[in-house]
Amino acid sequence: MIEYDPESGAWIDADTVTQAVKLKTLQGDTPQEKLQSTVNTILETMFIKAQQGDVGAAKLLLDRGLPTTKASSHKVKLPVLYDTNATLVEKAASINNLMANGHITIETGNALLNGLKLQSDLVIALEQEKEIEEIRQRLDALDSGATRRYS
Repeated sequence: MIEYDPESGAWIDADTVTQAVKLKTLQGDTPQEKLQSTVNTILETMFIKAQQGDVGAAKLLLDRGLPTTKASSHKVKLPVLYDTNATLVEKAASINNLMANGHITIETGNALLNGLKLQSDLVIALEQEKEIEEIRQRLDALDSGATRRYS
């Protein structure tokens, strides 16, 4: 197979390119230098092949050569979350507004909303515990009143 060599500006046989890669990879004194030289040569060869229209080489360069973008986390100040007068509904609405306006990622917003749900569940559990205690006290009062009447 014949390929274009941009360094020489000439078309050369693919086997010659393979031999050139093998020779270039031997450059360097330390194993790290040899490895870096090999990686650079392979990337150069892949780049040449991609420029020549090799879709596989182009895909490999794009998939492996460019870092993938990841959701970044950053600190966001949400004063409404610390407002003791704000209801959980108001706090959730504030988080939804921040997500809708792009100030926080959906992942961050969902994490905050899940935190609010846990807080809501805790508030409900505490209220239920208070109600149960009130019912116990009423039953105790009724029991003590009934025993006084029948004694």
